[in-house]
Amino acid sequence: MKKALLQAVALVLVLVLPSPADSVDRGSGFLPSEEETGSILARPCVQDPAASALPGPFPFPPPAARRDSSQTWTYIFYDDADFANGYDPLADFAYEAYSAENLNVVVLQDTYTNPARVWYVDSNHQTVLLEEWGEVNMGDDSTLGSIINYAKTNYPADRYLLAVYDHGGGWRGACIDETNGGWLQMNEFQLALEATGGVDIICFTAPCLMGALESAYELRGLADVYIGSEELSGFAYWWGAIGPVCDLLCASEHLTTSEVAEGIIQAVDDADEYPDRAQLTMSATRTEDLTILAQAISAVATYAAHNMLALGANLTEARDAAWAFGGASADIYGEIDLADFIELYSSIETDPVILDRLQLVEDAFSQAIIAECHGRGQTRSHGLSIYFPIDEATYQSSYELVYLDFADDTTWSNFLAAYYAYAPSHVSSDPSKPNLSFALGPNPFRHETHLRCTAAWGGEATLRILDPTGRPIRTLLGRSDAITWDGRDNRGHAVASGVYLYMLEAGGLSHRGRVHLVR
Repeated sequence: MKKALLQAVALVLVLVLPSPADSVDRGSGFLPSEEETGSILARPCVQDPAASALPGPFPFPPPAARRDSSQTWTYIFYDDADFANGYDPLADFAYEAYSAENLNVVVLQDTYTNPARVWYVDSNHQTVLLEEWGEVNMGDDSTLGSIINYAKTNYPADRYLLAVYDHGGGWRGACIDETNGGWLQMNEFQLALEATGGVDIICFTAPCLMGALESAYELRGLADVYIGSEELSGFAYWWGAIGPVCDLLCASEHLTTSEVAEGIIQAVDDADEYPDRAQLTMSATRTEDLTILAQAISAVATYAAHNMLALGANLTEARDAAWAFGGASADIYGEIDLADFIELYSSIETDPVILDRLQLVEDAFSQAIIAECHGRGQTRSHGLSIYFPIDEATYQSSYELVYLDFADDTTWSNFLAAYYAYAPSHVSSDPSKPNLSFALGPNPFRHETHLRCTAAWGGEATLRILDPTGRPIRTLLGRSDAITWDGRDNRGHAVASGVYLYMLEAGGLSHRGRVHLVR
């Protein structure tokens, strides 16, 4: 009866899919509100990655009592329920979870109204208090590192599973702490895992949009397997799966970590506790294969960015038709299913070079995905999403500022800049100048970039170059087929490498975009 009541209450919470501006409860892992997201994403512009490094020693030393025998698995549950009117899943988690001879279950719980506590879930599903840590910031990498270190010190094991509960935002990170204003960006997850030696499996059991390629790539080498949902998500999807996961861990002595991960996805797929599973997506990714996938994507992005005028129309058709995540706010969040986009684009493109490169992406993707499951409403989800906003107006420049390895290691952000500069939707209504579409190319460029037009039209144009703050630095006038920017400002001084904005007025059109200068 208690279980049924808890589920009924939580179900009321998760069945309401709020828009980003809603202030209703989002306790089952839905995205932060628009105000919260704005506050969160304001941080990266000033954050220094080195400043988030874990201090030593850890602020919460383990108790004197230690267990010397190694266990097969230690299951660490990072229960971040520190937000107003939030759903704390600990009772539902413990109802199914249990420790056994070769499995220990340790929980760090922090709620909006109570201090943080460390619990042990025993063999009878009872929560045994180990320590009280007082108020902690669950949105800080040192807190995550502390519980991993605590579990590894007191409950050493052959393998470790870390499960994370709270809000999520894909490449933006996860785990809001409203008491302290914290939020764990993906590079902070990376810092915590680096400082503690990593885990075998990291599992985002509720946070939204965490089945993001950028997020999984950030933790390669620090977690063998990455598990998350591409879509808006909730802890309710794990009802009925946690018990079987514990059973699996107890019986996994002869299973590889990838086989365990496949069993976890199967457990989620088999769970029948949640009455409407139409929007379920969950996947397990082998992170060691993500480097090859990223390299293949970068090869596609580089070629497309340098051939945008020829490829842009088909790219737009595929992007507009690709399966997107985020419910009614999918255009705001900009996450699309990577495999669905590649499949759509491959079906309409004829350029042999990019088709060969797209095939390499498909091959690498298939190798990286261990297993995935989805409900009847997500038949075009395949396990990993990628950030590809539908237009420049919804593109968040924070993508380039939150220290994402994927953005640094690939040319994907350069491709996005070239794609938005192409702007195929900006066409002239003047019948004498049909289907005019402008772009700067090459993009990125080293010495010169030229204004290009998709039609043979050489009318007058005005091109204004602005620095990243929006300050005008160069104005160029002339025919649309004869304007060149040489990377200098109005005084003839060479400007520094970076991403610059441009504004164009030509053929009755007003258009803006980005161009990347590389010295």
